[in-house]
Amino acid sequence: MEADPAGRGRSNDEHVLHERTATLQALLQGVRDYAIYTINPEGRINSWHRGAELMKGYSAEEAVGMPFSTIFTPEDRERGQPEHELRVAAETGEYKGEGKRVRKDGNLIEVAVVLTALRGPGGELLGFLKLTQDITARRAEERAREEALRASQIARAEAERASHSKGEFLATLSHELRTPLSAILGWAQVLERGLFDADTLKHGLEAISRNAKMQVRLIEDLLDMTRIESGQLRLDLQRIELDSVLAAAIDSALPAATAQGLTLRTAFGTDGCWVMGDPARLQQIVANLLNNAIKFTPRGGRIDVTLDRIGREHVITVSDTGQGIAPDFLPKLFDRFQQQDATTTRRHGGLGIGLAIVRQLVSLHGGAVQAHSEGLGRGATFTVRLPGVADMGALGLPSLPAAPPPDVASRLDGVNVLLVDDEADVRAITARVLQSAGARVTTASTAAEGLRLLRQAPPAVLLSDIGMPVQDGYDLIRQVRALPADAGGRVPAAAFTAFAGRDDTERALNAGYQLHLAKPVTPDALVAAVAQLAAAERVN
Repeated sequence: MEADPAGRGRSNDEHVLHERTATLQALLQGVRDYAIYTINPEGRINSWHRGAELMKGYSAEEAVGMPFSTIFTPEDRERGQPEHELRVAAETGEYKGEGKRVRKDGNLIEVAVVLTALRGPGGELLGFLKLTQDITARRAEERAREEALRASQIARAEAERASHSKGEFLATLSHELRTPLSAILGWAQVLERGLFDADTLKHGLEAISRNAKMQVRLIEDLLDMTRIESGQLRLDLQRIELDSVLAAAIDSALPAATAQGLTLRTAFGTDGCWVMGDPARLQQIVANLLNNAIKFTPRGGRIDVTLDRIGREHVITVSDTGQGIAPDFLPKLFDRFQQQDATTTRRHGGLGIGLAIVRQLVSLHGGAVQAHSEGLGRGATFTVRLPGVADMGALGLPSLPAAPPPDVASRLDGVNVLLVDDEADVRAITARVLQSAGARVTTASTAAEGLRLLRQAPPAVLLSDIGMPVQDGYDLIRQVRALPADAGGRVPAAAFTAFAGRDDTERALNAGYQLHLAKPVTPDALVAAVAQLAAAERVN
């Protein structure tokens, strides 16, 4: 009996189909970089391959029968993204897109997907085949490149801006230096010729002096900015009352304000606004703010200076009725070399670093400064906040007046100074410097000897080293402060030491000294410090 040829052919086709299906299944299971799975027409997963398990975290047993919308984010499910993808694939044959999916462990991955409709011989929808690629790493790299590009563009723009600002600054610096030099050279040539009367001579000398001082201020501002930025500016920290600092700055600014027809008013809310600071630098802060207000306030305007205590902070405000500040310039106001009007037609001179110096000096004192203005033509207010310290009066010690200006020579005529230092050479040169300024100096090589001499004849000023054998300068000042006032217990004192760190300064002041002088110190600075202490002794 012959075999059925048709049946044999059908059996061969089924065998080939089975082999091809097995081969495809093996191929799909070997693909690990892609998630490949099928979905029935109702949106449930009905096959799940190895790549899908690795990418999504679900095993085949967990995934088969699960709605494929489970791996979408809650936001995508809420807006119907799973249904949208199935609908587009059913209508057009294929859906392509990118998005975020949720792994079994809850982590998000970024994916690129292709969803293809599967149809039977008659066109009926049998389900869908989904191919998913994990592009999380690629997207992260792209974002990193984009961020690097943005950073590069920002850095380039900043460099261009800095270059432009530097060019403007150099042009301004040239102008600001040449202007007073021109006046100095011009008057010098006039005076050299000798063809002038007494009034002309007086006027010429005043012009030379005034313009030379302008040059000095410009150079000092530049040096201050350089020292601050390089970290080389050292503060001579001491407990000081802000009232005296403000009074000194206002006295210095008053002639300029009066000459310009401005009213300068003050209001000090409380007494005893003590801070730990450098008197000269604090005065510089206030002076810069006052000079700025005077420069930008028209004739007939008003400047108000206030001092108050708010909690543990002391607040200084300098406000004016001047030209005000444009809103877009306020964020740049304290940047160096920035000027609201940097054109060649500007009305006001300067380098544009005065307020930058103010911000840096305030920051070095542990404080903050800010500016406020309602806009052009509506004036401006500058507020400085400084941390307060204990009142010197509460500690039973005399308060210090503001330090004399550095260009004013100090004299110590008749001032009795007790100098305690274990180094003979230091005692000798220090005593000579003070004696040349008129002081009477007694020296001691140990803390014990210094205390004995102080008890015998209380001096007007005590200068003591810190690092000494047996007893150091801290021991000495503690024993001195334990004495009655009439026995020298309240003598104004300075720590004269090579321990020059900020912590050393604070430790010396907390121990009972009123000044901290870091060795080496110039003769002028030494004499000025002793004069300041002597003035405190006389006042108190």
